[in-house]
Amino acid sequence: MVDLWHMRFGHVSYSKLDVMMKRLMLKGLPQLEVRKGTVCAGCQYGKAHQLPYKESKFKAKEPLELVQSDVFGPVKQASISRRKYLVTFFDDFSSDNGGEYTSDEFCNFLQECRIRH
Repeated sequence: MVDLWHMRFGHVSYSKLDVMMKRLMLKGLPQLEVRKGTVCAGCQYGKAHQLPYKESKFKAKEPLELVQSDVFGPVKQASISRRKYLVTFFDDFSSDNGGEYTSDEFCNFLQECRIRH
């Protein structure tokens, strides 16, 4: 139950959540036990980082000529289906360097939604 309140407050730290409960800072916030060392999987993902790779001079000329992969895990908190690892695959040939994020159509959409790019 404490995890639910942690998420409801935008992944506030468990220690701050504990203080909020002890000081009765919020009406309706139940008095729950916060276990020491509790870690949220979402917080782990949000703080995960990796040093950048050197840019490759090689460019694939056909599909599946160069496939890049990454494995993340294990994480302490398993997914709903009890998985603890995430694997991604990226086909270098089909990459368009993120053009969908720089197209006129996308930029117009952002402007219509008043989102600064």
